[in-house]
Amino acid sequence: MGDLLFPFQIQILQKHIKMNKEILILGASGLLGKEIYNFLGEKNCAGTTFRKDIKNLIRTDLTAGDNLEKVLEEVNPEIIINCLNLGGFLDPNPEQTKKVNYEINEKLSKIFNKKIIFFSTDSVFDGERGDYIETDKPNPINNYGTTKYLGEQVLLQNKKNSLILRLGILYRDVNSGGYMKFVYDNLSQGKMIDSWKEIVSCPTHIDDVCTYMDYLLKQDASGIYHLVGSEKMSRYDFAIKIADKFGLNKSLINCPVYSGEIKRPKDTSMKSIRLKTKLRGIEFG
Repeated sequence: MGDLLFPFQIQILQKHIKMNKEILILGASGLLGKEIYNFLGEKNCAGTTFRKDIKNLIRTDLTAGDNLEKVLEEVNPEIIINCLNLGGFLDPNPEQTKKVNYEINEKLSKIFNKKIIFFSTDSVFDGERGDYIETDKPNPINNYGTTKYLGEQVLLQNKKNSLILRLGILYRDVNSGGYMKFVYDNLSQGKMIDSWKEIVSCPTHIDDVCTYMDYLLKQDASGIYHLVGSEKMSRYDFAIKIADKFGLNKSLINCPVYSGEIKRPKDTSMKSIRLKTKLRGIEFG
């Protein structure tokens, strides 16, 4: 969803006509949300955006006033897919991060009585050991992980049919955004980047997220599922793979010890145990 530092005149649908879409995607212009919107199709979906006007999307700040209620009234969805995501590595505005990652879910749990899908993160774990499964207890160590965990908990406590999908680092192609685009853009311009061997996760292709989310939705699955790629690797090794794929100069990738101001979990690799067992027709946990 990007940072929320620049307010603008809120624009909720000009025409007060019920859309009656089956699915409402919150954050449909973000890295993940736009691909889910395209995957599911405009015919059945409505979506929101924050930062700019995008054709067919509702531009609004869902954290302000009763804008969330207005959108629900206009769209009248059966399912909400919450792709909103704020904070991440930089987290420049902790209070706004809490509003986006937690407080919107808190409000939804009170005013929306149908299906909610919430995309969470591997950062709910402290990263001390990795290979986390769905039944492992989270222990977030920064504001981003904490607010995402709170967003999970308020749905699990108040909306028993909610579906929580925890993701690793996402990628698709160099035009989609995210870490792959960051690496590609910098290396292709001859710029050096820093990456880290001690920061480990499971890179996850967005097309896989769309496919398995759709499967779980059709199964009316609920609870927590880890939805990640099968291979764990460091951020540095991921950057090297990207460079190799596009024939870019790997010597531009520095590998310092991470020393940023924001505390980051080291190994947040996860295993998709519940998804694998469900695909085999077995229930787990």
